[in-house]
Amino acid sequence: MKRQIAHTGLKPAAGSFIQDYANPLGRLISLQNDHTCLLMIADYHTLKSGSYVRRNIEDSVTEMVLDALALGFNLERGICFLQSQVPQLAELASILSNLVQVKRLLGKDSLDDTTYGHLGYSLFQAAYILMFGPTLVPVGVDQEDRILLAQGLAGQFNERFGDVFHKPTSIYTGIGDCNCVLGEEFESRRQQLEKVPGLVGDVLNLGCSEARVQGQHTLERVKKAIGFGYTELLA
Repeated sequence: MKRQIAHTGLKPAAGSFIQDYANPLGRLISLQNDHTCLLMIADYHTLKSGSYVRRNIEDSVTEMVLDALALGFNLERGICFLQSQVPQLAELASILSNLVQVKRLLGKDSLDDTTYGHLGYSLFQAAYILMFGPTLVPVGVDQEDRILLAQGLAGQFNERFGDVFHKPTSIYTGIGDCNCVLGEEFESRRQQLEKVPGLVGDVLNLGCSEARVQGQHTLERVKKAIGFGYTELLA
């Protein structure tokens, strides 16, 4: 029986700490026994803040990967990858952008002071979710709207072009999700992982490679469904 998929994305940020993202990460890890778990580090989303500093983001990505491994993220039951290294994600977001109205994305913001990246933030998140077909997506209560958007886009696409996307279900993260794993044992594992040469690069290279393969598979299904396969024309 094929394992179901659980997926979450975390945005690295300068000055962030494990406590800032322990709950969604801990909930994802708790699903490893029954699910293939995908952890996306959303590095492109750091540009949205307007305070991007390359060195800070590189350090934050490193910290996030080491924290995930120290918490118990199992690379035999999932992958960890960088958003920026899977170009198929942006391509899928571009396709799905034709199915959503601006007012749905705008919310309470004004177009006068909104960048395109900020406006399309929830759309890109929906694309990242739908790309890998997860059954469960760990989110905070305040992020439920993003799951609803992903569900809505999946329904619209499937109704128009055929059954391609699975509708995800959210699973809420709570305040106490990770309290039991942070402490001396976590710190000890974290220190040991820091001593392994090239560990973070190896983890991300493998994860990004697998994510690109899955992303390409999904895009091929999407293009075939909407009639953009052109297999005979390009043969």
